Amino acid sequence: MADQCWFAMKVLALSAESDSWVRAYRAVNTLVEYGVPVLWGREETSVSGKGLPRGVFIFPLDEVLSASVADGSMQAAAPLSEAEIEEYLKSERIPVVKGELSDPVNVYSLSPSRVAVYADSGGYNHASIASACGLDVEFIDGRQIAAGALERFSILMSGGGGRWRKATIFNENVLLTAMGVEGAKRISEFVRGGGAYLGCCGGSYMATVVRERFMNWWHPAKRYMTMMNVEDWHIDEFSGSGFKSPGMGMFTARNVASQNPTMFGVPEIFECTHYNGPIFNLIEQAVEQASSATPVAVCDTVSAEKFTPSEFFYSSDDVSSLSLEETGFHRACRERRPVIVQGLFGVGLVVLSGSHPEISPPGVGIRRDDWWDSARIIGNVALWSTARSGRKVSRRIGLRPSRIPIAPQRKLAAPLISRIEEAAKALKIKSQSPLPIWLRWGVAPRSYGLSLEGLWVAALGRLPLLCGELLAQFEVMDRLTEEVLGVKAKVAEQAGRIRDEEVKRVCESLRVRAMDVVFSYYDALGYERPPLWDEAGYQGVYRLLNTAEARCRLAVENLDAAGLCRADLEANPYSNLTRADSMLFSALKLLRIHESAMEKYLATWRLIKKATQRAS
Repeated sequence: MADQCWFAMKVLALSAESDSWVRAYRAVNTLVEYGVPVLWGREETSVSGKGLPRGVFIFPLDEVLSASVADGSMQAAAPLSEAEIEEYLKSERIPVVKGELSDPVNVYSLSPSRVAVYADSGGYNHASIASACGLDVEFIDGRQIAAGALERFSILMSGGGGRWRKATIFNENVLLTAMGVEGAKRISEFVRGGGAYLGCCGGSYMATVVRERFMNWWHPAKRYMTMMNVEDWHIDEFSGSGFKSPGMGMFTARNVASQNPTMFGVPEIFECTHYNGPIFNLIEQAVEQASSATPVAVCDTVSAEKFTPSEFFYSSDDVSSLSLEETGFHRACRERRPVIVQGLFGVGLVVLSGSHPEISPPGVGIRRDDWWDSARIIGNVALWSTARSGRKVSRRIGLRPSRIPIAPQRKLAAPLISRIEEAAKALKIKSQSPLPIWLRWGVAPRSYGLSLEGLWVAALGRLPLLCGELLAQFEVMDRLTEEVLGVKAKVAEQAGRIRDEEVKRVCESLRVRAMDVVFSYYDALGYERPPLWDEAGYQGVYRLLNTAEARCRLAVENLDAAGLCRADLEANPYSNLTRADSMLFSALKLLRIHESAMEKYLATWRLIKKATQRAS
């Protein structure tokens, strides 16, 4: 909730710098979950004369700290001292400033945020950023949304989805079909009552206004999902849906609302991925109970080296600087068209991004702790979702059954990953001269300013890196699983020696949470999407790896096929390789999502252990 923090208050302050913002968000959210009072600065301030930017995190100290602690929290039962909070922040390599606030400053009071990620959109990118920021993340699908699952969360995040459900009519877009009319109504009610919604690409399109003459093309659920006074600017007047892709690749966006919490800490100019999504046109009073929309980022510049406009998806010609100027996306940059917008629906927060701030630029994100500027938007919106509303959220109660036995996984996964590596080697050895028909223009859309041959070479280069990182990640997960299960036993032992009933309650909840963390990971390993759907959407780690291996095998088998064309996407080596590349990256992200959850659990245990040892 919004509040004011008065000057002369003794505080610890940390500014999430560009090179440490993920670590800072992770530490802050861990302490917020523990129950430590944390404030989020809405304006520039200074502590003992040192200037600090908007978005600074402020820890009130001394009597203010103890007076602000919520009943029933871990901090109330096993309080951390000022020195222990400072020591924890320094152990996370986060620079802090200690002193007194020089002037009054408007702040938000942070509270725990629970992030629901729309599984039918995939959502691995949103989930990996949110979990790395120390937030609790759970994938939920359209059926769960329709059944009321959103009540436990503070925000729903949805990625894109231009794919279709099997055995049904073409225009039933998977995002809308999966939730149905009831799910769309539930989302609107959730946001109207104080929840938050972040939609990117297709996830943003669902919440925009669509002109009535196009509405019959869309699933009926679309009418109940509209939550912001914006429409798509780059439309096709003569198509059934009205939708027209602006293009795919990297562009530079301009932060035009640095005072808006969505954009705290984001540079004035930053690179962002655009992958077919809408560019926005602001309108007024088209959506009942929706505020005017506020642009927070606009299109700034685009180059032919990094971006392929839709006008050149299937063209034999390369995009030149001159031809680029005639495209819709270049015009959007000239006119500074909004690409990320924020508004309110009822009393809930809505942020829509036609672009993909959650997708890493090419060559970024495979290595651990390799972050990019636009990813911060995801963490900011998650923080703001509860900071502005004070919405109370709850963790899932009960354990999900493990889909596979709880045992070390690296040795089980290694043969599968090895087969993918061998297929990648076979594909790389084979010369593509003369250029096969499946790498020539017109077979698949070009993107990122590259030809199909350039995209093929880039994907082949990534596969060995992804396989190496996956093997290393399985090893990390085996170690962390063993460590969490070991802590579970220690928590039970420690609880038996404690007389204080409140501390015992905290220890018991931590013991149960250990099993939840482990079972959630094993559930993610073995999850398989119902066969009604195609490969789109959330899949478990082994399903992703098995499908990637099958795709690589198909690519090898069809490498010398002479007659493949645009209609033969299932056999096309290019399509199979790029899908395998995407699935391996998704599997790596899913493992790291659960690594973050385990690391957060272990950090919480270390904090409780220190507090209870001092108390005893």
